Amino acid sequence: MNEVLITGLGPISSVGIGREDFFRGLTEGRAGVRPLERVVPAGLEAVRAAECLDFVVEDYLESEKTYLDRASELALAACHLALQDARIERSALDQDRVGLSLGTAYGCLASMLAHTRRLNKKGARFTSPVVFQHSYANTPTSLCAIEYDVRGPASTCSDGWISGATAIQYAFDVLRDGRADVMLAGGFEALSVPLLQALQASGMLEGTEAIIPGEGAGVLLLETEQHARARGVQVLGALQACEVAWDPNPIEAVERARRAAGEVARIIACTDGPGKEQGAIETTARLGQTFGASVGLGVCWACHGGGSSHVVAWDQEGGGCCLAVQASGK
Repeated sequence: MNEVLITGLGPISSVGIGREDFFRGLTEGRAGVRPLERVVPAGLEAVRAAECLDFVVEDYLESEKTYLDRASELALAACHLALQDARIERSALDQDRVGLSLGTAYGCLASMLAHTRRLNKKGARFTSPVVFQHSYANTPTSLCAIEYDVRGPASTCSDGWISGATAIQYAFDVLRDGRADVMLAGGFEALSVPLLQALQASGMLEGTEAIIPGEGAGVLLLETEQHARARGVQVLGALQACEVAWDPNPIEAVERARRAAGEVARIIACTDGPGKEQGAIETTARLGQTFGASVGLGVCWACHGGGSSHVVAWDQEGGGCCLAVQASGK
């Protein structure tokens, strides 16, 4: 099977955008959690969250867009950053051998709510077909495929808070099986009024088990070793294993995934939850719980230092994932 190398990183988070800024934000202790500013639902003014306030999508778009959901903005920009970071010449690529796999837990909720409200209030004749097309969870993936001329395998994964892990696993399998040479893979999540209201209604924003909601995207540029070596690119790491497991017991789900991936030296915990390990590098305290983006951002952080790492994530419904990453330390 082909070895899968990580040659580009596209992180967007509340503490930094792009590989170098993201690394500096985490290592320097930059504050990413603050009172809500961009999205403030009525009654939730006191909620603290990790919003990407410095993010401006126009800085990353290759073509002008008339309308974009926030989730699509994050996905498009993260793919742009990953391609740029990998210094890949797209004109030299066989686009039929380039694929895309993105994960999201909640998708384009803001656009979905806007469309539904107008539909219920004024009827189907007065809804916006543009907003309707941007309300699906797979819209960001479709837009990225069009924007970057991706003609190979494409997938949108929505498996709760480990959606990014499922997306990366799909890309990993495609490359290992030789069905593509290059894959953009990771996850994205946008904070929105309906998401924050739903989290509040479920009790997840208060009490001892409260989470800090966050938004962002983490996209990796993955290549087969043969393809990466042929173009002489800097290698940031190797994705050695990727396993996703489901179990009613969250700890058992993580353990099943870890056993499948194998033993490594260091743990990076991407999400809050049971089973945290001593010595884990906890990212959620500063990035917030970024749901579908959490695993992609965790892998970006894992590539910061040398040595072997596990990136572990789990959710309250019992989903667990484990990715073994050999970082180059560059």
